[in-house]
Amino acid sequence: MTRVKMMCLTLTSLVLATFAPSRPPSDSVPPSDNGGLWTEREAVESQEVSGRIVDVLGRAVAGVGVRVEWNKGGDDKRPLGVTTSDERGRYLVKVPIHGRAFRVKLEKDGYRTETLSYELRRGREDDELFDDEGRRPADSEVALVAVLNRREAFGLWLRTGEDLEKGTREVLATYEWSSRDASLFGHLFQHQEHFRPAMLRLIEDERVGSAARYWLDLLGDPRDERLFRDPAVYPEGRELAPTIAARKVDLVEALKSAAGQLDWNAVPGGAGPRMTIEVIAFNEGLDRAYVECGINLTSLSGTFWRFVFNKSGDEWVLRSMESAGAV
Repeated sequence: MTRVKMMCLTLTSLVLATFAPSRPPSDSVPPSDNGGLWTEREAVESQEVSGRIVDVLGRAVAGVGVRVEWNKGGDDKRPLGVTTSDERGRYLVKVPIHGRAFRVKLEKDGYRTETLSYELRRGREDDELFDDEGRRPADSEVALVAVLNRREAFGLWLRTGEDLEKGTREVLATYEWSSRDASLFGHLFQHQEHFRPAMLRLIEDERVGSAARYWLDLLGDPRDERLFRDPAVYPEGRELAPTIAARKVDLVEALKSAAGQLDWNAVPGGAGPRMTIEVIAFNEGLDRAYVECGINLTSLSGTFWRFVFNKSGDEWVLRSMESAGAV
């Protein structure tokens, strides 16, 4: 069982929702006619909800299916509006105002489905649209998160230069990256020498720079020590630098040493923690190892960890460590 932790890349769906009680602006897409799904009252007491859908990299996403439904239980399963986003990522759909609470579902192949909940509230001059947390959607931004194309991603290591950089940027904007997908991380680690130049060029990227900096921190490559000490890049230094020391001739013994120091239930002279290896990957030179493991998963204090070990002379040395959460 692999424990994953969502990375904060602002990888939720970007919809700039607006609310118009009258005719839409001339540059808006036409509202859907809802196919006669409403009652006569709903058709009269309706307003238009518009939005713009983009991906994590800020690009407009066309052809997204937009379905508006009641945000409540019961037998009423009628869609309140159905439309698709245009080439600018824009959509416009009418919503009956007397229903008050509704949700907007956004669906497209290649992306994670997003469901946004809204509520109509009577304002001083007009009805206003708010999300679940009481904020106006026009004040917030959410982005549709792409699903990893594994065939393309796993062939990236054969590319070079700008082509490799563009492909790496796409990977860093996927759901699998943000959720620490084990097979993706293992692949990137195996071919780290091919991806490292692209990651270095992306560290200041507005959209995926934090992801590139995280990856370099996780690798802990000694060649990047100068970068790690640069306050403009890593203001707080390396976040994943080990807080314990583990140095053994045998990799398994080095891993046991690290796990033993993280076992809060350890008994002096005891047998040591019970480890469950979830993922282990080596680089092409077989002198670096990436390990995902669980420590005492059957106990209440069980935890998941990520470790990176580098071969230094005859010994395996712990280079990075990250908690992946508790059981």
